[in-house]
Amino acid sequence: MTVKGIIKFRISVKGEKPTTIKMDLEQETKATLENGAEIEFLDFDADQGYDKLLLINMDSPVKKVKHGSLIPWGESIYKRECPECKKGILLVVRDIKNGKLLANDQCILCGQRYEYTDIEELNTGVY
Repeated sequence: MTVKGIIKFRISVKGEKPTTIKMDLEQETKATLENGAEIEFLDFDADQGYDKLLLINMDSPVKKVKHGSLIPWGESIYKRECPECKKGILLVVRDIKNGKLLANDQCILCGQRYEYTDIEELNTGVY
């Protein structure tokens, strides 16, 4: 499998200053750190199936759901697992003008769009 794109990561070794590495995988796959250590990008495990899910539901109709009935994602109060693809995340966006949560959301992996039917309860804290 050929991986293309730019990756960026930080490496920390106890007692040393963290090093940030940026690689254009079409140009390079190896780097040498300041301390002489060498790293090499070998491959990326696509066996998780994420590549097959990427934006597959982008053109699907909007689904109406209750935010409160969705599976929480991580430690976040608002983020939810996408009920369509089960691997993507619904981030729940705020209006930048008034800070209220918006009713419309979209999975960052499969692209499925949602409308939260319980957005008023979320915004008032009555859940």
